Amino acid sequence: MQTTSPLAVVSASADIGWLRADDGNDEHVRADTPLHRAIDRFYRDTALRLLPVVDALDQPVGALFDRDIRQLLLNPFGHALLRNPSYGADLGAYVRSCPVAEASLPVPEIIDRYRAADGSEGMILTRGGRFHCAISNRRLIQLAAEHELSRTRSRLARSQQVEAASKAFERHVALLSRDMVGLAERIEANAVATAERASTTGESASSVAAAAAQGNGNLAAIAEQGRRLATALAQISANTREAKAVASDAVALVARGSARTADLSRSAQSIDAVIGLISEIAAKVNLLALNAGIEAARAGEAGRGFTVVANEVKALSRRASDAAKTIIEHVGEMQMAVREVTDTHGKVETAIAAIASRSGEIEREVAGQASGTHSIAENTAEVAEATAVIQSDTEAIAWSAATASRGADDMRSLARRLAEDAEQLSSEAESFLRVL
Repeated sequence: MQTTSPLAVVSASADIGWLRADDGNDEHVRADTPLHRAIDRFYRDTALRLLPVVDALDQPVGALFDRDIRQLLLNPFGHALLRNPSYGADLGAYVRSCPVAEASLPVPEIIDRYRAADGSEGMILTRGGRFHCAISNRRLIQLAAEHELSRTRSRLARSQQVEAASKAFERHVALLSRDMVGLAERIEANAVATAERASTTGESASSVAAAAAQGNGNLAAIAEQGRRLATALAQISANTREAKAVASDAVALVARGSARTADLSRSAQSIDAVIGLISEIAAKVNLLALNAGIEAARAGEAGRGFTVVANEVKALSRRASDAAKTIIEHVGEMQMAVREVTDTHGKVETAIAAIASRSGEIEREVAGQASGTHSIAENTAEVAEATAVIQSDTEAIAWSAATASRGADDMRSLARRLAEDAEQLSSEAESFLRVL
């Protein structure tokens, strides 16, 4: 049998807040202890109500209770018989279950376990599953009473806190109710003013929207006319460019005609040279025919056939000379016509050049006007778009004003409900505080 001094119990219990030095009792026996020695413990300590029984690992297996042992002690022969090794060697028949709990558990949980186990004489406390000490039923009842007293004090303090909080809540609710009533009145007044301003703003915005719509229509018409004018100027510019191109082609054609006329004049001069050569040849042939006729006359009958030939040659010479004169006349007329054509071509070329120059000036002027017209049309279109945006924004302002007016009406209704709810809250708070 192992025993531990009370000082050891106090030392082992020093780290448990609720366990005092005189609460625990380390008296215990092992399961193999003879029964008469356990009974001696009860005999020496009349206040002992239970004696814990542990195994070889110091783990509790139950306890010996005073009510069972006293029956043996009151028997005049029982104590003597128990000292006989044949009868008092085993205490297993007297070991009963006992409530067990870890000493480190909180007091409320220890008490709950004690009650759940239907404890009546005391309880065994362990540390890490090993026997630590035994605590009496009286101390457990005292701990339960102290715990209930602590809980009662906590509840009383909580009640006092609730009462103080209730009074503070009552004051705050009263102040809040007054503030809510005042706020509701201010909201209602602001809602009325907002509704009036929204109505005025909506009327003004509608007037501005109507004016903007009319101005937008006028600007749109101006922009359309500007676009048409720009299109017409663009068409004029295109036609002027085409006329300038045609004039340039005409100048080129006239230039080529002048070149061909110059070639024709040079050809006519070449013809004059050829005709002069023909005339010279005809004169020489005529002279040869004359000499041949003279020689044929001198020859007499022998030269008669040669005379016929000479006469034919002379006739051909005259005909060639006459043809050459005719050609010279025609060539002269042709040269005169070529000169007239050349002069006409020069005048036409000058006129066409002047037309081309004027076409270029017209094209530049039209291009400048077209650019300006396009700019006017674009600016007018932008102004029309801006006017449309202004109209849209104005309509949005009017819609917002109408919405604000409806919102102000809703706010007025909410303000009235807020005032009613504030009064109801104040009444319910008073009822709650009375019940509390």
